[in-house]
Amino acid sequence: MALPNLNTDHSDISTWGIAAMVCGAIAIVSVNLGALVPENIVSALHASRLEGGNVNQLRTGMAEVRAENLRLTRDTRALLSRFNLLDDDSGEVIRRLAAVERSLPLLIESLPLDADIDRSLLTASIAATSPEVYEADGGIIIVRQSALFEDVDASGPGDQPMPPPLGDGYGVALGNEVLRQSVSMRRSEILTRSGPMLNELAFVMGETNELDKARIIAGPLADYEAAHILCEPLTAMGIACEPVPFVGEDWPD
Repeated sequence: MALPNLNTDHSDISTWGIAAMVCGAIAIVSVNLGALVPENIVSALHASRLEGGNVNQLRTGMAEVRAENLRLTRDTRALLSRFNLLDDDSGEVIRRLAAVERSLPLLIESLPLDADIDRSLLTASIAATSPEVYEADGGIIIVRQSALFEDVDASGPGDQPMPPPLGDGYGVALGNEVLRQSVSMRRSEILTRSGPMLNELAFVMGETNELDKARIIAGPLADYEAAHILCEPLTAMGIACEPVPFVGEDWPD
């Protein structure tokens, strides 16, 4: 039986020694660099394929939740700003209503009984009751209630005066401002273009800022709505038209 050869070559010892030194250096460097590696990378390296997928999905979901939370925070701030504006507006309305409630009774009481107001709007009433008596320090307080207008007939409001008429009604201003010596020619042009629409109307010269110019006003019409209705077809024909009061100088012969 042959014995194994126990003679070792020096080159083999050098090779294995160098390999051991390299492995030791790699181990030392790995230990020192391990603290610098992010935790998520370390977790991903240690996790299995299924666990790594779940962790990544969880991180993605958390990022979406954070973005949605930021959006909700912005919307909440916008709503709070709107609520503050509404509170300011409601406070202003309440302040104005309180001012009206304080001033309106004083204004009504200051009017004489023969004033031209609609007394049918006075809907409040006070029944005939005995005065109320309250005790106070050093005496008593007696409260007596009376109607706002004591001399008004209780059967109902009297005849109400009619409001004064508003001038001579409304008219329509036709075209732009023209020189006074050219108003007749300009009116003839407008009548030719409009046809029989203005045949039954009278004409006056309306005043302008310039003394040598005037506006052609046709009328009178019953009210503003009638003037507005007449202006619609004239405007469609290309004739400038505007409802105005039927006031001006008599048309020259």
